[in-house]
Amino acid sequence: MKNNNRTISCIAVDNSKICKLMFVLCGLFCSGIGYSSEQIISTDVQSPSDTDFAQNIAVNKQDYLLKFDDVFELALDSSKEYLALSKEVDSKVILKEKEENYFYPKATLNSETTKYYGTPYPSVDETQDFIFKLDSKIYGSAVGDKIAASKETLEAGNISLKAQEISVYYTVLKYLTKIELTRKYEQVAEGYRKEIETYYLKQVNSTNEGVSTQTDAMEAKLSVAEFDDSVYSVVSNIEQYFKQLSEETGVELGLDEEGADQRIGIDYERLKPLLAKEINQISPEELIATNAELQRTQKNMKSSLYSAQSTRERLVVEISSENHFVTTGDVGGNDFGDTDKSYVQLNVEIDLFNNDIQSDQDSAFKLYQAERLRFDKQYKQSMDAFKTSLTNYNQQKIKREKTAEQVEILAELIENQKEEIYTDQVTYKDIVESIAKLNKANQTLLDIDLNLFDTLYEIGTLTSEKIL
Repeated sequence: MKNNNRTISCIAVDNSKICKLMFVLCGLFCSGIGYSSEQIISTDVQSPSDTDFAQNIAVNKQDYLLKFDDVFELALDSSKEYLALSKEVDSKVILKEKEENYFYPKATLNSETTKYYGTPYPSVDETQDFIFKLDSKIYGSAVGDKIAASKETLEAGNISLKAQEISVYYTVLKYLTKIELTRKYEQVAEGYRKEIETYYLKQVNSTNEGVSTQTDAMEAKLSVAEFDDSVYSVVSNIEQYFKQLSEETGVELGLDEEGADQRIGIDYERLKPLLAKEINQISPEELIATNAELQRTQKNMKSSLYSAQSTRERLVVEISSENHFVTTGDVGGNDFGDTDKSYVQLNVEIDLFNNDIQSDQDSAFKLYQAERLRFDKQYKQSMDAFKTSLTNYNQQKIKREKTAEQVEILAELIENQKEEIYTDQVTYKDIVESIAKLNKANQTLLDIDLNLFDTLYEIGTLTSEKIL
């Protein structure tokens, strides 16, 4: 499909997803490209506790056509690993049903054709027998363990599927968060740019009028150049974030089209409350109960134990039946019918000694013990990772408060400098430099927020819980 001579490309996920993505991209070109939000320049500063790092520039809410939930759904549908794990779960369901239906009979039909030769030979020199056989296991001492093992294996498969979903969820959320925070900073920086340009031009006029030195004008110009360079280095990351999102999820969002990225994002209002969440230490039992990787390992361990116990089946009870029919030949004067070989049989088998099977069982128990040791190591690593993430999160929040305080002080400083400009105590160059410092402080605040969200999402991955 083409619009304005631009070709829109979509990934082949399924028809509904393709149509949705095409609709989004069509909406992009029909509605226009670029920001339409009005920038309001102000030096009013909110409380440092406000999670919006764009404290002194008002920004308008962006309404995206392709939101977080849409991108997550596309990413999940595009995840080959998720689809593969889903097939593995289907396979495990079949195997569990097989173990539960152990009593289902096995039916076979054999045909035996016999040709007699030599002398003396029967009156009928060729016979053909059909043998219909049914075998059914009605009891086995290992049946319970086999069923239990298959159930644990299935549950482990479902947990693996959930873990992959959580992984895709936080991959999408991580990059859309980085993109949205950087976009908000970009809007703030645009306001700063207008203001710094205003005072730079005033400094140039002051120099031209002989009120200030040429050095002041050059230093102000240098501050503006450094400002532009620092803003570009931050804002240019948006393109990289989109690229990483596409690479890690396998979703093609049509970003080659000009301005397409402006219609893809997450509502900032959904992100703001997250940093207000209190993250508390959890107990080992809580971590094991929520962490998908630990749960999966635990289920696989139980499956291994049940499988080891079922390796040697001490008692088996089976019932079997054979029905013999002759179709050619002579049976009691008849050339068709039953023979005297048909029977019903009850078989009871007791395993008294089997060195091969016993060795297999002993080996299986050793493997189970090895898995227990690996689980203990995995649990310790997960617990240490949670503690480290929690410590980093709390430290970053303290650092954020201090940086937000610096932003507030710088904003007040600029306001004072604007008033003192008429007292000849402050030059326009001073205001230019202060705005540049304010921009740097907001960049630091952005970096802290990016780290805070990354850490928050790491904790969410460890507890296998969706945060939104």
